[in-house]
Amino acid sequence: MVERLPSSGGTLIQTPRENRPLERMLADEWQMLEGDGRPSRAGATEVPGHIALIEAAVAQNEEAAFAESQENLSFALGVRFRRTGERDVRDDKQRARALFEQQMHRLARVSGAQFETLRGQLRDLPFVPDPHLLIRQTQMSAGHAALVVAAWLADGGLDAGTRKRLRKTLDELTSSETWAIEAFAALECGGGQSPGMALLQQLKSLFRQSQGTQRSLTQWFDECRRFAQRRARLRALMQALGLELGAQQADADTQHLAAVVDDLRRVVLFLTLESACEQSAQAMRSAGCRAFETDTMIAEVLTLLDQPWAGAEWLAQRAAYLGMVTVDARYALARELTRLVKAAHEGCFRDETQRETLGEALDVWRTEIAQEGDAP
Repeated sequence: MVERLPSSGGTLIQTPRENRPLERMLADEWQMLEGDGRPSRAGATEVPGHIALIEAAVAQNEEAAFAESQENLSFALGVRFRRTGERDVRDDKQRARALFEQQMHRLARVSGAQFETLRGQLRDLPFVPDPHLLIRQTQMSAGHAALVVAAWLADGGLDAGTRKRLRKTLDELTSSETWAIEAFAALECGGGQSPGMALLQQLKSLFRQSQGTQRSLTQWFDECRRFAQRRARLRALMQALGLELGAQQADADTQHLAAVVDDLRRVVLFLTLESACEQSAQAMRSAGCRAFETDTMIAEVLTLLDQPWAGAEWLAQRAAYLGMVTVDARYALARELTRLVKAAHEGCFRDETQRETLGEALDVWRTEIAQEGDAP
């Protein structure tokens, strides 16, 4: 039996006009956390969501050269999130919680049905004296519970006492190191439900790579390509990293900030590689390989980049392994691999000579295929 507190009023979802006080409160809190110390003025522009900027950086990098992506992403994210000057800012965890609450409030305005479903997972949460007790009974992870609490806080109809109680609960739930990845995994991969331990372990193995043993870029890419629901999982990872970056202080530790940007850069680079391989796979299908998939091209590129040495003979063996018999199919593969190797980020190569070595091998193989096609 859940003990419920007496309610001073309903918690009906408010109209946009009625929600303005909640928007103002969130904006004022962020202004205080930024160190300004002054409430935001009426009509002030709402701080743009950190995810919108990250997604813009991804879209931009899909059209940019791989070699420029490091500078583009570092600049775009760093300028947006690092405030210059000496400021009296609070703990990063409190800033992350405030930014998370802001983001959930924005999402609730465009995904009302999804957030109502989230609230339904803990329907009695606003009415119990001990929200933590109710959460423990559900055995939710801290991040999943934080997502549900934030969904309730996005309801502009809560009274001040309930909001204070839930805010305190959210502060406690967001004190762990992995709450953000748990929250966004539930939101993006689980439809608001717990995504399961296996998925969480996969995401956590990629989250904050620079704090542990650093895998090569190609090894990291290879793990990403094996994900089911790959886009949803990478989006969850990107949101968690973006939240961490957005919560950094103006005088944040440079090494830590660089590590977060590096992790975000890896996600962007993989999405860029995926986009390029999708175009190459389409070219392969046009050359007669009707069943050639994007994932096959990603795997072939990573296999090639992982070779300490690869000549024309090795490349011909790979084509045979893929069942490519016709001259047109093999030539198309050689052409697309050449294009992808030329475009690949420098971090994908073992050393500064590998790109050139692979390019020469592909040129030799492509010439051999062309000569075979010209033979009577």
